[in-house]
Amino acid sequence: MEKSPLLRRPQRPKSAAEHERLVFLTDSFRVYDAANGRLRLYSGPYGIHFGNAPNNTTIDNGLAYQASEDGLLALDLATGNVQFARYFSHGYSATSACQPIIEGPHLYQCFYNYCGSDLYCIDKSTGNTIWQTNTNLGGYADGFFPTTARTGRTIIVAGIEGPACFSKATGGLVWTNYSATEYAKLTACHRACTDNRALFFSKAGRSLYAFDAENGGFLWKADLSLFGINCIRNPYYHGDRIYITHEYDASAHYDMTILVFDARTGQLVSQYMYPCAIRAVGYHDQHFYVFESPAPGRATTRLSKHLLTDGTTLWSKALDGEFGQGIVTTPQFIYCISTYGPDEPGARAMNVLDQATGALVQQYPVFTDHGAAPVVVDGAGKAWYQQRP
Repeated sequence: MEKSPLLRRPQRPKSAAEHERLVFLTDSFRVYDAANGRLRLYSGPYGIHFGNAPNNTTIDNGLAYQASEDGLLALDLATGNVQFARYFSHGYSATSACQPIIEGPHLYQCFYNYCGSDLYCIDKSTGNTIWQTNTNLGGYADGFFPTTARTGRTIIVAGIEGPACFSKATGGLVWTNYSATEYAKLTACHRACTDNRALFFSKAGRSLYAFDAENGGFLWKADLSLFGINCIRNPYYHGDRIYITHEYDASAHYDMTILVFDARTGQLVSQYMYPCAIRAVGYHDQHFYVFESPAPGRATTRLSKHLLTDGTTLWSKALDGEFGQGIVTTPQFIYCISTYGPDEPGARAMNVLDQATGALVQQYPVFTDHGAAPVVVDGAGKAWYQQRP
């Protein structure tokens, strides 16, 4: 009898994967060997998490952190033991939509609910509050309240009225820019805050904004509605370029176009189209990856790798099953989850592909509470994540 695709092991992974781990933290905590899919650690569930909380895990120095609902949880990556669990509730159903940001001994995190929100600086070892801003940055901020922390002295967040900047040392307010109603409910671009500029994105307004990181002054705006966009994916920031993925038909997910803007001026640099039935797009370093369905209704997916510079296809690989969730890339490997149809309900396979060639190195079943992408921890303890908003 032919083995299920979930049980195939095409070949032994390269040695670099022997020390890599897949970390899933949703309602429970699971750690797998990346080389063979063997479950190394399971613990949970934890009352601090609830429902379909996102896998916004941040890993640092042997601890896995996740903020969800109204608290912050830190778990030991080796034992699964709870290092600390702290609640930062603002009342009814306080939730965090952003990943914990760790710099040195400090962790920065936003918590909010339907009537208010705040930014905290937390001791990453104990969970104790070092400072909080005591500034109401708006309620129900699920889709527009991530933090950005790529500057030396300040941290810039997207509040309900617009961007706000705080001192990392004291939590004191440095500046705000609430001067225009269109600045409300902006989303911070991935890794797009520097000491020179902070980039924000508006899905509702279909626009990209740049502000001076020193004083909050408006720099430029790129109106994306001029390109006939129906469905916009989160921008990707690399070097001095911003990459915007959009689709002309959001229901069928056909005809993906990538717009490339100069981060210094907001001017359009180039654009190119990739015609396919899209299921997901991921960016990493100088490449982007596309999950696509070669034909509607088929339990097959295809992953391809392309150059950011001009969209050139480097390789394309057909995989069994349909797109699952997320793409995590490391220097040598690509990790992506595929799912299976009614014959194997709930089945999920982890596909491990060679970064250079697209060859399927390994495939094995994984079992998680939700179809969330993992964090991949390499042998040196460095964490690799899927593209974050």
